[in-house]
Amino acid sequence: PVLSGAFAPDGQCVVTAAQDFTAKLWRVDTGECTITFSGHEKGVNAVAFAPGGRSLATASSDRTARVWDVDRAEVLHVLAGHGDEVHSVAFSPDANLVATAAGDHVARLWVAQTGECLRTLTGHRSAL
Repeated sequence: PVLSGAFAPDGQCVVTAAQDFTAKLWRVDTGECTITFSGHEKGVNAVAFAPGGRSLATASSDRTARVWDVDRAEVLHVLAGHGDEVHSVAFSPDANLVATAAGDHVARLWVAQTGECLRTLTGHRSAL
């Protein structure tokens, strides 16, 4: 199944996340799939565009998130460190940080440009 979707900031494209281990970029005007983002080892649970629309992030059951260059359809960073499935992902309004939340009861903040884990946020007693 398709689990998540997000519009590009300009509204011309939608990215979807699916259990086939991929995310796909679709043109709104034609419905054409223009890019498939492959590389996760398990299903993709969530997707998010950066505010500028030039990069996006995916969250996966493979315990990672990834930051992608949209124009090149290439992975910029693999965000590894969660101990369970990553359920959600979001960019900060300035696109400098990526937030992830996972089944390990932890949220993490990552530097979008480097993939470095900046903060680990603990305190939840159940999966995020």
